[in-house]
Amino acid sequence: RETRGQRGKMRRVSAVIVTFNNATMLKELLEDLLAQSRLPDEILVVDNASVDGTRDLVTGSFPGVKYLRLPENTGSAGGYHEGIKAALAQSDLSWTLDDDVRLEVDSLEMLVRGFEELDARRPIGAVRSVGQRRPAPAKPTRLALFPWRGTLIKSEVVRRHGLPLKE
Repeated sequence: RETRGQRGKMRRVSAVIVTFNNATMLKELLEDLLAQSRLPDEILVVDNASVDGTRDLVTGSFPGVKYLRLPENTGSAGGYHEGIKAALAQSDLSWTLDDDVRLEVDSLEMLVRGFEELDARRPIGAVRSVGQRRPAPAKPTRLALFPWRGTLIKSEVVRRHGLPLKE
C-alpha cells in the first residue's frame, strides 16, 4: 500500500475529504477510494457540521474511515486546516479531495508515481492531477499555488511552513 520515496522510504498517504450536506456524493467518493489500485493508508472525512446523515453514513457504512465532525461549517479552508492537521500525525502525504469528486481506479497510484518522479528530479511540496476528461494535463504537474481538489501535499512542507490558513 505504501509508496517508496526518493530515498527508498515508504510514504504513507492520507486522503482528506471535506464535506458538507452531501452524503450521496460522499458515499460514491468513499467507494471509489476503497477501490483504488493503490489504497490510501488513511481516509479522513472532515464534516463541516452536516445535517443530512453524513455521520451515520461514514460511521455505519465505512468503519475504517476516520470521521471528524466540526462544530460549525468552517468552509473548505477551515475543513482542510483541521483535516491536514489530523493527517500529519500518520502520513507523509495528504491528498485533499472535495466530497463531489469521482476517481478512476488508478488515480492515487498515478498521482503518487508522478509526485515521486518530479520529487526525485527536484524536491517539491505538492502536485495535482486532473483526469483524462478534463482540459488540463492528465499528468501530475508541479504547483506553486494550488486548489484543494486533488492536490497531494508533502507533510514535511506543512510542518515546516505551517497549516493552511483557516480563512
